[in-house]
Amino acid sequence: MLNVVETNFQIKDLAASLLDDIAASKNLRTLDALQLASSITTDQIFSISYFVASDQRLLQIANNYHKTLNPLDARF
Repeated sequence: MLNVVETNFQIKDLAASLLDDIAASKNLRTLDALQLASSITTDQIFSISYFVASDQRLLQIANNYHKTLNPLDARF
């Protein structure tokens, strides 16, 4: 199932907090922080099965919050 999430102030605030907390140590970029904050916020409403991305660095960070999936690694 796919849900579209509109970026709101809650997501922006969480993204800013993620950037403040882990950007320097984990090399988290702004758009990645927004994507991760969106998934964390959405997971509080809808259960997220997987965080999907092909960026291995982002997947390593997201693994602290969700199960992750890299579609490039998927075996079809």
